[in-house]
Amino acid sequence: MQIPLASRSFSARHHRAAPLPLFLVALFCCLLPVSIPVCRAAPRPKMRPASPSQVIHVFDQSLLKSMKAGAKAGFAGRYRILEPVIRRTIGWAAMLHLLTGHDWKELSPAERHRLRELFIRYTIANYAHEFNGYHGQRFHIVDHRHYPAYDLVMARFDERNRRHHTFVYLLQKAGAEWQIVNIFVDGVSNLSLLKSQFQFVLKKTGPKGLFDYLTRSISHLENPTGDHRSHTS
Repeated sequence: MQIPLASRSFSARHHRAAPLPLFLVALFCCLLPVSIPVCRAAPRPKMRPASPSQVIHVFDQSLLKSMKAGAKAGFAGRYRILEPVIRRTIGWAAMLHLLTGHDWKELSPAERHRLRELFIRYTIANYAHEFNGYHGQRFHIVDHRHYPAYDLVMARFDERNRRHHTFVYLLQKAGAEWQIVNIFVDGVSNLSLLKSQFQFVLKKTGPKGLFDYLTRSISHLENPTGDHRSHTS
């Protein structure tokens, strides 16, 4: 199982993961600019989570729901399960600003909008592709800490045979809502893994190259056999 935004496979590494030292996360929070732009909060659904821990609980439960739907639902069914939760719980503008760095300022409003939508689809497609089968796994929150610019929520993902993985979520306020702005899996930052790749593609081929890369990646995730008829278009 591969967590989206990162090139690491859960199924390929069966080991007892060490939790990410919290002082390193605190240092990471301090080094990031506090004034990262965030998305405007979407209209509040009736059962919208209020606290960072509740946001992560809803996010993690949607992953388990996708796993339980499994092959019977297919990629398209898992995508539909995940899309509403992932769209509203992740701070897309903050993530994209960090991923593209100074190149973000060079993008036109139309390019920013297109990149945001492709990145959302790419992220959801990753989750739908990887969280595709249930064998008794579970998430449970083990810690929640508050920092001046962020809140941190740590969750443990338990697999079979007592193996587990540690997820550390960084959340930031977007208006009245808490949104995820970074995820560490077993101590590895998802944004760090993608940042150099995004910036390399932008510098080499410009925005169009990055759009093409994300479009191809989405097609491969939704149909790895090569029949790239997209349901997310």
